[in-house]
This record gives sequence, structure tokens and C-alpha cells, in this order.
Amino acid sequence: MKRMNWCILFGVIAIGYSVYFPGLSGGFIFDDFHSLKMLSVLGNDISIDNLIRYFGLSDTGPLKRPLSVFSFLIDAQNWPADPWSFKHTNVIIHLINGLLLWLLLFRITSKHPQHKPFAFTLSLLAMAFWFLHPFWVSTTLYIVQRMAMLPMTFVLLGLNLYLTARESQQSHLNAKLFFSVWVIGGLATLSKENGVLYYFYILVFEYLIVQNYIGKSGLFKRAQNLWLWTPAIILVLGLMVVTPSLIERYDVREFDLYQRTISQFRAIAYYLYHLFVPKYFTEGIFTDGFLVSESLFQPISTFWSACLVIVLITMTWVFRKKFPILSFSFAFFFLAHLLESTIFPLELYFEHRNYLSAAFLFWPFTLMLMVSKISDHVKISIGVMILLFLSLFTYLRSNIWSNNLMLHEMTMKKFPESLRARVLTADIYDRTGFKEYAKDILIRSQRSHPRHEIFLNLAMIKCDLGIFKEEDYEDINLKLESVKMTATDLAAFTGYLKKIMFDQCQLGSPNKKAQAVLKRLERNAFRNHQYGSESINYYWALFHIESTKDYNKALDYLDKTTTSNQSIDYMISSIETLYDYGALEQAKELLKRTSVLYKKKYKYRIDWKNHKDLINQLEELLNKRNIYE
Repeated sequence: MKRMNWCILFGVIAIGYSVYFPGLSGGFIFDDFHSLKMLSVLGNDISIDNLIRYFGLSDTGPLKRPLSVFSFLIDAQNWPADPWSFKHTNVIIHLINGLLLWLLLFRITSKHPQHKPFAFTLSLLAMAFWFLHPFWVSTTLYIVQRMAMLPMTFVLLGLNLYLTARESQQSHLNAKLFFSVWVIGGLATLSKENGVLYYFYILVFEYLIVQNYIGKSGLFKRAQNLWLWTPAIILVLGLMVVTPSLIERYDVREFDLYQRTISQFRAIAYYLYHLFVPKYFTEGIFTDGFLVSESLFQPISTFWSACLVIVLITMTWVFRKKFPILSFSFAFFFLAHLLESTIFPLELYFEHRNYLSAAFLFWPFTLMLMVSKISDHVKISIGVMILLFLSLFTYLRSNIWSNNLMLHEMTMKKFPESLRARVLTADIYDRTGFKEYAKDILIRSQRSHPRHEIFLNLAMIKCDLGIFKEEDYEDINLKLESVKMTATDLAAFTGYLKKIMFDQCQLGSPNKKAQAVLKRLERNAFRNHQYGSESINYYWALFHIESTKDYNKALDYLDKTTTSNQSIDYMISSIETLYDYGALEQAKELLKRTSVLYKKKYKYRIDWKNHKDLINQLEELLNKRNIYE
């Protein structure tokens, strides 16, 4: 490759770094705090024991995502920390992913006799259209989404290594194939669970790219079984095993399995719209306002989106031999969405789900540009103009992400349907001492978002300001009875209940008023759900631990929280609270009951939340307390 080409390639990479650089001054946001606060256990002492404790506290997923979790140690070994280094590492990973994507596209295209003459330009433009796209700002500058970025690193590395293995003379059974399939797939999975889909990617890569596009003969039957079909079949069987336990987790969602499944047609269509019609400002992490589809025709866009998805999937199959690059790009896109955009009870919509899935989407359209009959100068001009347009939008969006308050304020105004944007914007003002601003935001939000998360956060701010009156308390009680409580409201309710129990609102008679709050909650429609009834029992237990100090009565209430997915979380939390209050006898008794319940609930199910580790840690803590006493 010519020296000039290398200069152009690294010039594009340098532009990528430049447009992201302003965003490095932004702060931590949303889930960053939850995932990174575990660094505090290290205390700048990276010993084996501390590393084990740090990893044990990770609750990012069923496999704990060790590669992603330990990668945060590159940036800090304590908490709180400076976000700059975390964001800078994310940007470096993005640059590496861009280089790996270019390398793969260049190597593939160079092997096609008709496309080889413009292989560099084609691969550079296809990579740059992805690399400089503004849609990835909310992934790259959102620190915890390193967990979405590292799987792409390993997927692209693996596909490059697989291509190298298939180029060798002995390409059917060799160590390169073993490493590129099994080892790299494992590393992608240990970065984030959806990395396991790598075994599907390899399958379509072999048939659509290696065989149909490059023209290599297929692997021997034994090699096909070993490198392609065996991992894919294991993956299918694994998904069949875990799906039932995952489906059970709809009990904490405001939508059901059917609603989420049909809503994903609209989500996929919306993703594609943003990918091909870039905007400098989109929802980012504040996607909770995404509308749930009630039926295939409500809203009607669900039907049209379903038609689009069906047409694209059909096209992917029909054109697999005639247009293998087109088929591969969409096959890869849909496969990458298989876990996060189908039946599993995750949030409806998140931009980072496209970071990997869209990697090859611009490849076939760039190829169409390159094989068109217009002059080379016009082709290059079109490509450069698109890249300048993308770079400008990414730079503008990165600037917005450089200031947390500006990001939250702008999102709240542009996407008023997002409850999260309003609550978190108010929280920023609250934490920085501007409680009056926080109060005003929540007051304005009550009409458009009549939710407990708004009511209760507003009540707590009024308590802090010393303006929470008896009539406010009564108003909250009425709403606790009449406005349905949801799982997302519980954090705010916990905070409000504790303020009432400890008389931080200065109303007097804290025990009596806390009891009244809980009795109102018992009348909420929330109680009709298993998750809701067990939450109410947990709050009664919390009341008796922290207010009346009747620890045995607390245990009686906790005995009723034994059926929902949340029950063990509540029991573990109560053990910790009992321990803090010195009620060791009751803490030990509850620990025994929790262990029995754990064995019963997880005899044939997967422990997604790693409850066993938490139970073992509590047992160790109680045993140590016994020794010291």
C-alpha cells in the first residue's frame, strides 16, 4: 500500500480523535456511578485479595464481564475518580476498532478481482462512515459502554484472524482456526454476554464472505462441524436453557413479552433511520420515553416497521449469492440484535446496541458508490462531503457531552417524554446545591409525568428545604394510594420513607406517619403483583428494623417475601441492615433462611445476579464479627 494511503488512513483516525476530544471533559453519568463505585474497595492497593473483592462486587451481568470490569483499572484504582481517563480510554478503543474494521474490509475487498483496484478507497470510506458517525458519541463517551465496545474489538480481531487462517494452505484443521473461533469468541463473551453471538457471526462470515464473495472453497465436513456448527449449536442450546428464567424478569417491567417483541420492530426501524439520516443530537441514554407498542397497529408505525424488518430479512436471504456483501451486512446487523432487541426483558431502546451491529452496514452502499459510472473525482467528492458532515455532527455532539448539565438540560427540553432526563437533571441541581432549581424542574414535570418518581423526589427536596408541610404529606399519601407504583419508583420511595421514619421532614410523630405511608402503599394497585406485594412486605420489615427495633417482627414480614425474583435481594439487604443495627442473632437467622431459599429457587435456574457470592460474603462478615466479639 502506498505511503500516501497510510497518511490518509491515519488522518481519518486523527480526525476521529479530534472530534471526540472535547467530550473528554464531561463527567460520569447514569450507570457510571453504579458500576465504577466498586473501585473504592481497591483503595489504590491492587492486591490479589482486593482484586477478588472488586470482581466479586461486580453485578454487571451473569458472567460479571471480567475483561470490561478489569479494564477500568487502567484508568483508576480508587473511587471517586477523574472521568477524563475513563473517557480517553474509551476513545482509544474506538480508534482501535476503526483500524480493525478498515483492515478487515481492505483485506476482504482486495481478494475480489473486480473490486481490488479501489479496495483502499472502498474500505476507508466504509470504515469512516461508521467510525465518524455521531450516533456513537453516546456509546464512546458513556464510560460503562466500554462493555459494548470491547466485544467489537474482539469480534473484528477474530474475523481478521479467521480470514488469515482460511488463507493458509492447511486451513481446515489448525491452531489459527481454533484460536480465531473458540478463544476469541470466549474473550468477546467475557467482555459482555452478547459477545457470544460471535459464533453466529463466524458462520455467516464463512458462507457469505469467505465462500460467496472471496470465492474460496468450503471447509471439509469435519472442519465445518468443529469450527462452525458445533459452537453455533451449543449457543442455540444455551439460549434455549436460559430463556425461561430470563422471561420471568418481566415482572419488573411496565410492558409484557408481546409488547416488547412488537416494539422492537419500531426500535430497529428507528435505529436504521438514525444510522442513515444522522443527527447531531439524539436521545443518548435518555431513551425511556420510547413508546410501547400496544398492538401491531397501535401505533400504526409498528406495522410498517414490521414490514420493513421482514423485507430486509427476506432480501438478506434472497440476495445471499448475488450480492453477498449486502446480505452479510444486514445478516450481521440482525444477528447482533438477537439478544438485546427481541424477546428478552431489557429496556426497549438504547443507542449503544448498534455500535457493533452497524459495523458493516455502510459497506454495501459504499460499494454501490464505487462501482457507479460517475467519475472518480465525483465519487471522492461525495465521500469527503459525507465524512465532513459526519465529523461536524460528531464534534457538535461531543461538545454537548463535554458538559453534563448542558447535556441533561438540552435533552430534557428536546425530548420532554423522557422521565429519566427530568429526574437526573433535577438530581444534578440537587447534588450541586441548587435545590430551588431542582424543585422547579420537578414541579413543572408533575403534569406531563404524573409518576411517583417525580412526586417523591420533589417531596424529598422540599424536606431538605424545610418547606414540606402537613398538606404535602397528605397529598403524597393520596397519590400513593391512587397512582400506580412501578419498579422504577421504588428507589425514590425508599428515600422518602426513610426521611419520614427519621423525621427529616420535621413533621413529628415519625413512626405514626411512616406507618400511614405504608398503609397507603398497601392500597396501591402495585400490591396485586407478586413483585409489589413482596416489596410492601420488605418496607414493613425495614420499618420495624429502623424505627421500632422489633427485629423479630421484621423477620415475620421477610418470611412473606419468598417467591418473586426480587425476594433474595430484599433479604440480603435486610441482613445488611440488621448487621448495621447490631441485631446479629436475627441477621444470622435471616441468613440461614436466605440460604435455604436460594437453594430452592436456584436448583434448576441460573443465578443471574450472583446472589451466592453475596450470601457467602455476608456469612464471612458475620463470622468475623463473632470472632471479634
